[in-house]
Amino acid sequence: MLADLDGQGLSAMEREAFDLLRLRKLIVDSVASYLVEQIEKGDGLATPSGRALRPIVRGWSSLADAYIRDLQVLGLKRRTLDVPTPAST
Repeated sequence: MLADLDGQGLSAMEREAFDLLRLRKLIVDSVASYLVEQIEKGDGLATPSGRALRPIVRGWSSLADAYIRDLQVLGLKRRTLDVPTPAST
């Protein structure tokens, strides 16, 4: 990921942001893994009443949103994907 950001020439603040980004990604992935385990065990993501999501789901969503914002700070950009078109016959 650092290579994608053209790692040479990053400021100290950008490197710190990148380190925090890696930590946040680890936490997001760990919580996501836990949630998948809960689903596989048959535990739902909703409260027992079924009226709301469990707090950990909302927390994971907030962490994932913050991760995306961090990526944007470091220069995440939308890129077009070159998709080959079928040759006309």
